[in-house]
Amino acid sequence: MRKKKTELSERQREVMELVVNGYTPISIAKELYITESCVKLHMQAIYRKLGFCYEPGRDMKVRAIMKFLKMEGKINE
Repeated sequence: MRKKKTELSERQREVMELVVNGYTPISIAKELYITESCVKLHMQAIYRKLGFCYEPGRDMKVRAIMKFLKMEGKINE
């Protein structure tokens, strides 16, 4: 069964779990045995899939974490 384009891939979910736990892009790269650039590409894809566009002065990471946790049922509205 194919996933919807808006659903996170397994790797993207792994990246987000680490972000939620306070990992930096460098530490995520080391943990997952990928490059820091790859982590950044995953984060860009995650932001897109979660419906966020770049907005100067706004921290998308915090907003993405909140939306991810809601999607996972780990927090309520």
